[in-house]
Amino acid sequence: MSKTIDELTYEVAQLCKDTGETPERIIYNLIMEETTKSNFKINVRGSSLINFSANPLHFAIQQFLKVSYGANQNTIVGNAVHDAADYGYKYKMAMKKLPRLGKCVSVIYKSVKDGFQKIKPDLREKYTQKELLKEAIKLFKVYYSTIMPNREVVESEFNFIEEVPVEMVSNPINLSKIKLSGTLDRIYRIENGKLVLNDLKTSGKRISGGVEYSEKLKSLTDEYKEIKEKLEKLVKESNKLASLKEKLAIKKGEYTETIQELSLKVVSNINLLKGQLKEDEEKLTIAQNENKSTAAIEKRIEKTTAQITENEALSKTYNLDSKIETLFLNEKVEATTRSVTKLEKIISEVLDFEKEIQTFSGVEKGIEQTTQELDEKYLEIEPFKKEYEREKHLADTRAAKKQYGLQLAFYAIMYMVIHNVKIDKLSVEIIVKTNNPYVQHFEWDLDEKLIVKASERIQTVIKAVEAVLNGLDPIILFPINELSYIGDDTNNLLDEIEAIVESV
Repeated sequence: MSKTIDELTYEVAQLCKDTGETPERIIYNLIMEETTKSNFKINVRGSSLINFSANPLHFAIQQFLKVSYGANQNTIVGNAVHDAADYGYKYKMAMKKLPRLGKCVSVIYKSVKDGFQKIKPDLREKYTQKELLKEAIKLFKVYYSTIMPNREVVESEFNFIEEVPVEMVSNPINLSKIKLSGTLDRIYRIENGKLVLNDLKTSGKRISGGVEYSEKLKSLTDEYKEIKEKLEKLVKESNKLASLKEKLAIKKGEYTETIQELSLKVVSNINLLKGQLKEDEEKLTIAQNENKSTAAIEKRIEKTTAQITENEALSKTYNLDSKIETLFLNEKVEATTRSVTKLEKIISEVLDFEKEIQTFSGVEKGIEQTTQELDEKYLEIEPFKKEYEREKHLADTRAAKKQYGLQLAFYAIMYMVIHNVKIDKLSVEIIVKTNNPYVQHFEWDLDEKLIVKASERIQTVIKAVEAVLNGLDPIILFPINELSYIGDDTNNLLDEIEAIVESV
């Protein structure tokens, strides 16, 4: 029967107080006590290969004492994504198509809801069910759209529990106590009917083999960046130039309208004034012949002549349209002052626009030259970039293989034994948890060397377990590793126990 982490914490703390022994020693004693029980059984899982190597005590607490550490925010989200993927693939296997996304989201909702009931008490205050649901949906959407449509899955979430091969144990009585178990995520088929065993992970960290840009590629990339920034600046200037030209066109339209308006007034004025001048000249002649006073008439003639001269000067100054058609409906001369003021303002604005436009001379040609320069630099970079990407993918694949290879090989060995089929390749898909999640996919051959290595690791774990079953003190085989991030829960457990003991 499994224990919760809290139950183990207080049990060990109490025994430490009673005996004066260290938490580690108490835990090792509990392990030895557990192995003496007639119904004792232990499961060696795929994750055991990693846990045993990274933090042996963490492995022992989980497997020998059956301690449940409880769910955290990462496991809840990860399990929800796994549950939705399993539902989606099994639906696709049966119906030959993926289910609607909403169906998968319903699975996520239930998984998060169930998982949140088991979340560690201290995390319940830091995270809400709604936050975890939102995160799980965001991650799954990426996987659903980019990976799931392309997979021909033949097995999803395959569970197994098998007896240890007799040749792996030295004492036959231990055969019934040690089982090999696990759950592999997927088996999918690729070209030529080859089978790939696949594992899905969610992680806050991307897999990286640590390959960096060469000095040459870094230099070329910096140059490319500079040219690109130059082009972006030119494009901005071109956009501003286009805006100025648009405003200039509008202003020139206003200029044309105002010129027509002024032409109409000036031509109309000249015609009216010349008519008045002719009439006054005729009146002047009659007055002179009749020896009447001509002062008033002469004054009007002088004023009219001046007005005609003024309007003709305006026409010449602004090159007004002298042939514009006018209607002689006004007996009064139209004032031109407001139209002239408006025209002068427009002319000033047009000149300002034209002057500003001149400051952008050469922008279009600059864009053409810089674009060509950017294209040439891209072609120069391309072979170095391809080589970098090739080396990076190889290095990242090696890193993925190093991190997950033994666990996947263990699953592959078990699946091949159970179903008598060949697994050709192993792969891992990692949904990287960022603001914009993405999926890393790595695939490698399941070669004989990896099978042998995984088999040896399985034997190592089994022999360590059997040694304890045969009476060896577990302190020798399951030390604590305080430097490993794997098993942090166990390291925290020991710290908490010591704090409880010291507080008394």
